[in-house]
Amino acid sequence: MHAHAPTPTHARPRAHARPPLRPSAPTRPRAHAPTRPRPPARCAHARAGRAGAGHPPTRGRERPARRGTRAPRHAPAPARVRSRRQTAGVPLTTPHRGLLGAADRPSGVALPPDRLPLLLAGRVRKRWRYVGAYGPELSVCVGLVRIGPLTQSFWAVWDRGEGRLSERTRPRAAGVSLEPGRVRVADGAVRIDLEVDEDAADAVETVTPYGPGHAWTLKRAGVPVRGTVRVGDREHAFDGAGVVDDSAGWPPRHTSWRWSAGVGVDERGRSIGWNLVDGIHDDEAASERSVWVDGRAAHVGPVRFARDLSGVRSVAPDGLVDLAFRAEATRARRDRLVVVRSSYEQPFGTFAGTLPGGVTLAEGFGVMERHDAVW
Repeated sequence: MHAHAPTPTHARPRAHARPPLRPSAPTRPRAHAPTRPRPPARCAHARAGRAGAGHPPTRGRERPARRGTRAPRHAPAPARVRSRRQTAGVPLTTPHRGLLGAADRPSGVALPPDRLPLLLAGRVRKRWRYVGAYGPELSVCVGLVRIGPLTQSFWAVWDRGEGRLSERTRPRAAGVSLEPGRVRVADGAVRIDLEVDEDAADAVETVTPYGPGHAWTLKRAGVPVRGTVRVGDREHAFDGAGVVDDSAGWPPRHTSWRWSAGVGVDERGRSIGWNLVDGIHDDEAASERSVWVDGRAAHVGPVRFARDLSGVRSVAPDGLVDLAFRAEATRARRDRLVVVRSSYEQPFGTFAGTLPGGVTLAEGFGVMERHDAVW
């Protein structure tokens, strides 16, 4: 973004310019020769005004107005102007963590709900929305992933009583809808219709710079989820809790992480949700790592995952984290495309032990994840 508009060259006086006619001159001005407009000056001043107000320069090259026509007007995008004002905060020089709507949200970088460019510093934009609903009888996840112009959707249903995992991944969004507060899937004999009360828990926003690019994520956990899930002739009424993961940005081309998300109840009967990660958005002081207790989120310290995803422990020697995971059914996929490679593993299962912050689970359900991507 250029902070200053180029100096307009048309402002220089022309040495051969014809002097203006005097009122007493016998020659009458020609009515059919309108005064030539000066659109370049107007466009330059418009650019300077927009840059001074913190707006990006107008895209593309501006065409000079044709003789006898009015100079084009540049209408700013209202949505972008509003979101820039709403998110006015501090420049992104270090990782940021805060609740959604925090006054110190980074400024001067592209963040939702602004329009995010397809390319930034040579990196392709990635964005996804994932909703997981986990319980003692049934666990469900639905996702939409977009890498540049490519779209992929997936869903999975783990029926613990039947011991059956049903899933599908497709190279488009057909049959999958993930609107705020609603999850719907219509794919053959599978129907998923869930309502998600996203406002029932703190929304934790994290923005992390990665060289010339940056990545953004918004996490919620322990949110109420209700609805129906039908696979074939078997229909379930789901009434439990889940997690919501919205992410976007331009992380490093090679990104590798371990992640855990889940819900449950602690020994005191409180509603618990968690989001733990190592490898992305994992700054020691400003990460996406969080534990929700009755909807209130608290930041927690760095963690390390077992290589086989059988547990999570605190990095600190005196840490209280000792979370054990028992995998029951695993989603796994490997893709090798021209410009994208991905190796992905996400088992459903149960958790036991202690979360960061000393929260001891009475019961816990959710997922672990290992993802290695070149994108």
